[in-house]
Amino acid sequence: MKFKKLTAVLLSAATLAAMPVTPVLRDVWQDTAITAEAADAIIAYINVDKILYAIYQKNDTNKTRYAVTIASETDITNVVIPATVSYDGKAVPVTKIGDSTFASRYYLNTVDLSVAKNLTSIGQNAFRYSSVSTVFISGTRAAGSNLTIGKYAFADTSSLNSVTIQATVKSVTLQEHAFERSSITQFLGYAPTIVFAKEVFWRCMSLNYVRFNSNVKTLSLGDSLFFKLNNLKTLKIEGTDTTVYLGKNTFSNCGISTLSLPNTVTSIPEGCFSMSQLTDFTMPDSVKSIGPEAFAGAILPSTFKISKNVVSISDNAFYGASGESAFSIDSSNSYYKTVNGVLYNKSGTKLICYPNEKTNSTFTCSAKYYPDGCIANNRYLKTLTLKNYAPYSNGGTVTFPYLTNLENLNVPSSLDGTKTLTYFHKLFPDTKLHKINGKELLCTPDGKEPYFHKDYADYICANFDQFIGNDIITKYNDKMEDWVVSQVVRSTDRPIHKILRLRKWIMERTTYDPRVLDDENFHDDKNHCTASVFLHKETIDNVEQYVTVCEGYAECFTGLLKKAGIDAKTAEVPGVHAWNLVKLNGKWYHMDLTWDDQVLDHPEWFPGSNPYVYCFAPDSQMDDPDDGHSEYDWFVPQERGFAKGKSVAVTDIRNLGDVNEDGKFDSADVTLLKTKYNTTNAKYLALCDLNFDGKVTSSDATLLNSYIKTYYKTYATPRLWRFADYEI
Repeated sequence: MKFKKLTAVLLSAATLAAMPVTPVLRDVWQDTAITAEAADAIIAYINVDKILYAIYQKNDTNKTRYAVTIASETDITNVVIPATVSYDGKAVPVTKIGDSTFASRYYLNTVDLSVAKNLTSIGQNAFRYSSVSTVFISGTRAAGSNLTIGKYAFADTSSLNSVTIQATVKSVTLQEHAFERSSITQFLGYAPTIVFAKEVFWRCMSLNYVRFNSNVKTLSLGDSLFFKLNNLKTLKIEGTDTTVYLGKNTFSNCGISTLSLPNTVTSIPEGCFSMSQLTDFTMPDSVKSIGPEAFAGAILPSTFKISKNVVSISDNAFYGASGESAFSIDSSNSYYKTVNGVLYNKSGTKLICYPNEKTNSTFTCSAKYYPDGCIANNRYLKTLTLKNYAPYSNGGTVTFPYLTNLENLNVPSSLDGTKTLTYFHKLFPDTKLHKINGKELLCTPDGKEPYFHKDYADYICANFDQFIGNDIITKYNDKMEDWVVSQVVRSTDRPIHKILRLRKWIMERTTYDPRVLDDENFHDDKNHCTASVFLHKETIDNVEQYVTVCEGYAECFTGLLKKAGIDAKTAEVPGVHAWNLVKLNGKWYHMDLTWDDQVLDHPEWFPGSNPYVYCFAPDSQMDDPDDGHSEYDWFVPQERGFAKGKSVAVTDIRNLGDVNEDGKFDSADVTLLKTKYNTTNAKYLALCDLNFDGKVTSSDATLLNSYIKTYYKTYATPRLWRFADYEI
């Protein structure tokens, strides 16, 4: 809004004395900090060029006066802050742009502080949310006079392009978040002393160019100053004698790839260059310390030179760094050394970092101490020998991550056998490690069940859940699936035979783990993977048995079916239940081994039922309101076409073997079946072909007669759905 006429008239001191002092036209974005002028008296308000100033008078002998901006008209387009304003016939120095003075001024374009030589402070939120595009700060000041740019002073300025601080400003301090979320693209700092607090450019995603010329003698770059500024490609520090102080995470995750620091930097603090892309960077020889994670996850030059004067490198300074094929350091350094490009402490007892891009396939190390990540992300290393490894001196849990092609590990003989795995299986995630001290962990004899080396078998089988995702268990599952299919499936089997044989193998081998009734055991990883069917043993009712839960049944069945050439998927209700979808003759069917196996293992719990209720079940059954499956929305991960309500599965629901369709299985069915030998009638093929060979023969009659005498009579109303290849 516009100033009212009264505010455009100079008010007399007498009038002011009689009026309550109330700041007018002031947008307050947050509580204002108590400042020096708060203790001084406001003696007048004056309006100069659409800016409202408060005239303060100190309570000192000279009755010193100064001016502070406190508000502006909304249509102001250009701000020129003068050195002084005139009041009572005298020049009063303008010392501060007050908090929120120009906030939300949507017509504002430029801010010119070139003559504001008395200005010492730009207040909090001073230009926040305004449309300012260019800021030019100049003005000669007395030695020691500092300009402070307050918190959020230029935050959220969506049109801001360029900020220049000229050399005539002796020193400038930029407080936290001064330019947060602004659209600033370049910052030019030429003042002799420039101090940035933390996060001054927080989320300034358009910032791409920063320059500090040779006039800058002291430069302090605060914590997270350029954090995640991916578009920042160029930062120049042109003074070779500029004293530079770096902060924590100053260049973390930013886009700078080329950086030259003067030989005045003595410390690279915590996370300073983490996740950066320093492909063209030379560490100054002035550096004496490298802090924790200083270069963690960074992309480094192929040969990375360490300062010859460094005395301290944190254990995880290079954790996860990549791109380097060799480290180098002057041999005169008393604290560190490199051997064939590998960085050690001087005595060689601690390995600091093995280069990520070192191409050697073997590495033998005599060090005793190995900090986390000291050997990581190297895709070339295949054989690692740790001659003096001392596990109790290392305590790390991710010491050697992402050695994706590591195959062989050699350690001191004192760590052989189970002890080796106890110490090392968590230290080598995501590897192809299969041999320790020359012994193959996984043995896969031709035509026989795969097994683990006797020195490691007990430990792996008892703790296989801790290896899930490691190559050793992935390979074991693969080889075990091959072996099971070779033993169970016959070359002459039709698809339905393969499905039923593999289903039977899993259900006969495994029982549902009763321990899951205890909530603590429900989420036991040992039950929720393919390997649970192969490896998970528990003593139940004094009998050692293989146990799993629904996810184990389903994942194992999916894997076996695929190895047998049958298309299968795992359907799931996350955290609740899992079963399978199996493709037969171009159609998908549900198969829930978990529920059927409960019937098989505990017929007394399910009187009148049989273990084929959920064998080739239709969608309608999985959506039955009396069926627990329908309580939740199921789906197949990453498969949009497979979910509840998609009408995926159909089946013929007549009872196989009930030839006369009277709902019972008895000799009358056998008699009628015998009259249908070699029939081509689709209906009788669906009811009589018990062995699923595509025809009705005496073999089917023999099977039905056997079932009636043994298996079927166990159930009052048996229901065995037709698993036929035929559509009727």
